[in-house]
Amino acid sequence: MTVGLSSLAATLERLEKDKGRTTILDRSPPMHGRTSRMQPPTSPCISPRATGQDFEFQIEALSEKGERLSFWHDIPLRPLDEDDNPIPFHVNYINEIPRCTRKKYEVSTKIEMNPIKQDIKKGKLREYTKGDIYFNYGCLPRTWEDPDIKLHGLTVGGDNDPLDACEIGLRMIPVGVCRVVKVLGVLCMIDEGEADWKLIVIDVEDPWAKDLHDINDVDRLLPGTLDQIREWWRTYKVSDGKPLNVFGFDERFLDRSFAMDVIERTHEDWQAKYEGKVRVSN
Repeated sequence: MTVGLSSLAATLERLEKDKGRTTILDRSPPMHGRTSRMQPPTSPCISPRATGQDFEFQIEALSEKGERLSFWHDIPLRPLDEDDNPIPFHVNYINEIPRCTRKKYEVSTKIEMNPIKQDIKKGKLREYTKGDIYFNYGCLPRTWEDPDIKLHGLTVGGDNDPLDACEIGLRMIPVGVCRVVKVLGVLCMIDEGEADWKLIVIDVEDPWAKDLHDINDVDRLLPGTLDQIREWWRTYKVSDGKPLNVFGFDERFLDRSFAMDVIERTHEDWQAKYEGKVRVSN
């Protein structure tokens, strides 16, 4: 933990120094959407770049050639194997909030090219008043929770955002970094009358990834992890004077097959609304 916090401090210090000018924050390993059978799948070659300051501060996505990309629309959802087939139970993941931090960064769905920005609430840059989040938190590209669609018998529609994901690995992933993750399960939170699915995923390069294949493995090998995640989402708005959140499916974490169905359904909803209407790279 000491090493992780030191790394975080260095990252945040660099962000503060770089505000007001353009800089490359991190470079993920290069790839062209493919992976060798002998190695874990590598992350898309996306470089986060910080620009602006204060309320104008944002993190943009750049391609290998330095071209601006949309975090939401230009990054493929699924990593591919050497035969160009989607790797089962794996997706690309965009990190918005590093673990052990509280600034509420998110992919902006209403700004052109969808940079990552810190949320603004009541004229102030938003932080979680509950405190630091316990896990890396982000979203999946090319997914959309349609407010008009009630998945799996729910009585409420989606929250109009990309699909959220909680990454439970040991690494503190910087803001705007894209990683390949293994899908383990999903929790259905109902937040202010909207379905807000929370995927449980782990970075394929994390030491635990080789032992975690489904949601039951998390309970068996990392007891208490899922309970902490559920309680975080249940209580995170209480400090703002709001009631406890509730969950569907008897508050259960559902398995990876169920989670993949949610991913595919929200990807189809994204395709129906956005594909062909936005510039995408592949």
